[in-house]
Amino acid sequence: MGRASKEIIINLNDIALCQVVKKEKDIRWLRTSVRKEEEQIATRKSSVITTFFI
Repeated sequence: MGRASKEIIINLNDIALCQVVKKEKDIRWLRTSVRKEEEQIATRKSSVITTFFI
C-alpha cells in the first residue's frame, strides 16, 4: 500500500514536470484524453441502458 502511494506521488511529480517543460502540448493531450474518457463513459452508459432494457 505504502509502496503504491509512493509510485503515484512519483508519477504526479513527473506529470507536473512535463507540464512545466511542455505545458501547452500536455494540456492539449490531457483535454483530448479526458474527452475520450468521457466518450467512453457515455458509450458504456448507453450500452448498459440498452442491455438493461433488452
